[in-house]
Amino acid sequence: MAAKIFISIILLTVSVSLFSQNTKIDSLQQKLTIAKGHERILVLNDLAFAYGYVDTNKSIDFAKEALRLAETLEYNKATALTYDILGRAYFISGDYKAAEEYYNKCLLTANKYGTKDDVYKALRHKTLLYLNGFHNDSTESLPVFKQFVDMTIEKRNYADFLEILKIYIYVFNNQQSTHSLITKYLAELMNRTKSDNEFQAAIYASEGFYFNVRLDFFSAIEKYGQALKLTKEVPFKVNSLERIGSIYFEIRRYKESVKYYDEALLLAKNNEFESKKLLLYLIEADLGASHLQLKDYKTALQSLKNALVNPYFSNRDKATILNNLGVAYLSVDSLDKADLYINEAISIINAIKDADAKLAFLNSKAELLIKSRAVDKKIKSEQLIQLLDIMNEISKLANDVKDYYVIYDSYQLLSDYYGKSGNYKKSNEYLKKWVIVNDSINNREFVNKMSEFRFKYDTEKKEQQINTQQIIIEQKDKLIVLSVIAGSFIFAALLVIFILYRIRNKAYRILVYQSLENTGHAQLVKMTNITDEDDPIVISNSGSALDEELKNQIDISLNKQLDLKVYLEPNLLLKTLAERCDTNRSYLSQFINERYSMNFNTFINMLRINEAKKIISDRNNDIPLKELYLRLGFNTYSVFNEAFKRSVGVTPNFYFKTVNDLFDASNL
Repeated sequence: MAAKIFISIILLTVSVSLFSQNTKIDSLQQKLTIAKGHERILVLNDLAFAYGYVDTNKSIDFAKEALRLAETLEYNKATALTYDILGRAYFISGDYKAAEEYYNKCLLTANKYGTKDDVYKALRHKTLLYLNGFHNDSTESLPVFKQFVDMTIEKRNYADFLEILKIYIYVFNNQQSTHSLITKYLAELMNRTKSDNEFQAAIYASEGFYFNVRLDFFSAIEKYGQALKLTKEVPFKVNSLERIGSIYFEIRRYKESVKYYDEALLLAKNNEFESKKLLLYLIEADLGASHLQLKDYKTALQSLKNALVNPYFSNRDKATILNNLGVAYLSVDSLDKADLYINEAISIINAIKDADAKLAFLNSKAELLIKSRAVDKKIKSEQLIQLLDIMNEISKLANDVKDYYVIYDSYQLLSDYYGKSGNYKKSNEYLKKWVIVNDSINNREFVNKMSEFRFKYDTEKKEQQINTQQIIIEQKDKLIVLSVIAGSFIFAALLVIFILYRIRNKAYRILVYQSLENTGHAQLVKMTNITDEDDPIVISNSGSALDEELKNQIDISLNKQLDLKVYLEPNLLLKTLAERCDTNRSYLSQFINERYSMNFNTFINMLRINEAKKIISDRNNDIPLKELYLRLGFNTYSVFNEAFKRSVGVTPNFYFKTVNDLFDASNL
């Protein structure tokens, strides 16, 4: 979702100029039959432009015909326009090298014969090449960016100024050692335009975009907030509100994202401006994605359908909307519609080769097939083969994708799939990968929480300082001191928490090490000579009715059953075990109580926990904990977890992780 938003928002204003042509091709074809001289050149160019996103080959053919005629008639201004249209056509077709050649020819011709508008247009289009990764080093592209920025300032075109700064940031943020290049240039522009609030607002919005792509989310929100306060331009306000909503979406705060999307949508609907339709479509797509995450499927479907009407989304954005529609229909059990939309999304994404998006869409397709299988047990063999192929492709793609949330879903799908297929080794492999990704996500979300805390703290501090200064300026120094103390206190508290966390974990690890030393040895020993001081358990049957011969017989029979690991049987009852030991439940219960000083249930759980420790401590063990408890005879994981923690002192998950860490360390 994040990548989609970046590209959509960067190209938003550009899209207005590239796609908003409503020229009727049939009408132009008729004009062409009677047009001559300079007029024919202009009609040919109009046709070439109209065909740009319909048929690039025809667009190129018409433009080249116009170019030949313009050169013959020495119509130099039209020559510059034709070069620009050819560059656009090759750009659309993906031939960026040819596009650059024609844009350069356009600039040379426009500088010599054309107008500043021709140069402006060519520069604007050329920056799109750098956005798409063509010659994006600073030596090659920086002069182009700076020249176009200067022209937007001269023309006081705030929208183009904002868009070109976003493209500039997007391009140079992907390069190494360019942080200072970006920040210095934005500071320079801030100084140059300090008398114009709209330019200042655009720069704040650009800084917000920069912080966003660097994952400093709450600094980005703050910058967009500053832009909102300064600007009077409705498109800027809508843009900034949409951006804040998108940031909250990115950090999985979907209710907040809906709040800002709704505000942006209302503001856009109540005002008229050039990019209104495109912004409305974008916000509807955003709202659909947010409501989908909130499980409000009815609202999500409506918003996504509204967005899909837009013919001007990029293929990637359209594919994302289609996939979201498919997931929404899947969630309401409309499997046929889900299949239709998800298949179309995958078809589109295959053509543009986007690994992150494709993996997300394949996850959706796999979930659809799994759900279809659950609904219809007679699922066709072709679908089973398709599911296997998709799982194999998901496994391969997961190695190349960086989006943690997509990979998280993929590994969970793979682990569940192979587990249900009986391939527990593979299931465990993907479960381990899932755990690693889950830890990364938790770490990222912890950083976001701390960042949010810092953001709220800083915001509240600033507001407090402003209010206080309005009442009495003399308290400024005192407020600063209090802020420093508060910051120090927070730091100290966090440090104490961190130290206590380390101490607790160290103590837990010691418990594991001690337990490991005893693993493999009998954990239950005969209890003799027990006094109230030695053990708080009071033996209620101290006056035993069991004679020594009966005790020996029960002891021998019970040990035979323990050797057979009868305790691993689920729902094992005292009565059942007594029958196998050729005695009755009362004698067996009394024997266990006297010999081991514990009741039957505790006795069985202790044996199971000892077995669990042996299995976990085995280097060759590949049984996941979520399956192990069943093999040990526990009915639920929570009961196993509680029994293990009561016996060993740590949870089975902590024990498992500590043992694996020891194995890893021993292999170094």
